[in-house]
Amino acid sequence: MERRRFARVELHKVVALSSDGEKYLEAQCIDLGEGGIGCISSQPVEQSTRIYLIVGIPEGEKVREIQTEGGVVWVERKDDKYEFGVAFDQLSEADASTLRSFVSGA
Repeated sequence: MERRRFARVELHKVVALSSDGEKYLEAQCIDLGEGGIGCISSQPVEQSTRIYLIVGIPEGEKVREIQTEGGVVWVERKDDKYEFGVAFDQLSEADASTLRSFVSGA
């Protein structure tokens, strides 16, 4: 049984991610929470890779951009795509608060 410390909600939007903090690629977000994000990408991603990412969180009529980083904790190949999870470890308190509000309001 999967156990997560933080709740997640489905969120289907494009996110920008990078393993070097400079060259960003696009991935499809599938779920998001205060503790991490699940994504699908056509580009291979390796477990334990350090990921920098940018995701837009809906806040009423606006979108708040969150920039954070974390580590890839699992990867599963599905046909020609790679599904993976990133656990956040560099989330500011303001961004954590935004994510808490988003998840609780979803």
